[in-house]
Amino acid sequence: MPHIPVTGTVTPSLEVGFGPLSLQGDISPSQITVDQNNYDPTDLASSVVLRLSTDASRNITGLAGGADGRIIVIVNVGSFNIVLVDESASSTAANRFALSGNQTLATDEVMILQYDDTSSRWRAIGYSTTNPLSVAKGGTGLTAQP
Repeated sequence: MPHIPVTGTVTPSLEVGFGPLSLQGDISPSQITVDQNNYDPTDLASSVVLRLSTDASRNITGLAGGADGRIIVIVNVGSFNIVLVDESASSTAANRFALSGNQTLATDEVMILQYDDTSSRWRAIGYSTTNPLSVAKGGTGLTAQP
């Protein structure tokens, strides 16, 4: 692969070479049995993937642990919907989701979120259903086939 010279300041970033990308640090918290405001499961600070399940359709109005650029992957491993509520005043402003509306994750669906420190919000950068993963509205158009 040719090297392309860059002038100016370059901010460090993630570079994936020819090997697989690995997101390590997954947790499977206790089943969610009530709506969650400022959701902060044990070990969230050291996790990337949240494997969540609920006992009925449940709302999550915000997620703790935001830091500029942090990526969180939410996977619904349960049998009921998980709804990520857009801009809910039930959570602290810095824990809220800035989405294009409430986002419902059905069984086996995934939402990839990135924390935007400028607006102090979690923003969707990817979403998958039973179709291949694709970057959400406003993303780069990047797609990954299974």
